[in-house]
Amino acid sequence: MADAGLEPHRAELRGLERPVVRPYPTAGQPAAWDSKFGGVPYRPVGSAWPLDVHGAPLPFLAQINLAQANAGGHLPDLPRRGLLQFFVSHAGERVLYWPDPVQDEAALTREVPELEDYQEEMFSPPEQAMGFVPDSELPSSLDDRLGFARSADETDQQGEDNANLRPNGHRLRGYPMVINTFHPAAENVQLLFQFDGDDYGGQLFGDSGGMGGWAGFFIRPDDLGNLDFSRVWAELDAF
Repeated sequence: MADAGLEPHRAELRGLERPVVRPYPTAGQPAAWDSKFGGVPYRPVGSAWPLDVHGAPLPFLAQINLAQANAGGHLPDLPRRGLLQFFVSHAGERVLYWPDPVQDEAALTREVPELEDYQEEMFSPPEQAMGFVPDSELPSSLDDRLGFARSADETDQQGEDNANLRPNGHRLRGYPMVINTFHPAAENVQLLFQFDGDDYGGQLFGDSGGMGGWAGFFIRPDDLGNLDFSRVWAELDAF
């Protein structure tokens, strides 16, 4: 642990460390079943597009092919195959899991529904292929689980050290960047996937419509263990 101010908390910090995979945009044209940000999602002919609570189509945010993101099993509570897809707006969210995506363009459709202009601007990033970096991380310095490193008897420098424990950015599993919303530990839920708007050229998120921020998808541990993604929900937040 490089930060001297946090040395007394080494054991506590190590106990909080979690594996994470960091997605990042890459060059090239992704296939329909590849990992990608935005664009046209994998969708078999005849399958329904996810809808929000008002019956309107949800914008497509990203999809992650777990055979690409988790082939080595770095994330032990996620499968090593299958496709996770993330759809979100202010009016709802959906996560779809395709255990055995079909790699046949003829069996897929590229039709996409028409979205409202604000949905296109706020929730629909341009299509880019996705690469991955396995890593590990600690909670954000804004997370209550690191209160011991922000106590009154700590120095300002130690507080700054704590703020630099890990980077922000896109992440599969790991910890969210909690800004203004709830604290996952108190709710007994965990981060599944976080899309970081600041990493993507100022994507718009958050109830206030501020630039940047993030969309985080959260899941209960029991649901994750059963690969049940029907109750995943999203939190949208911004500075």
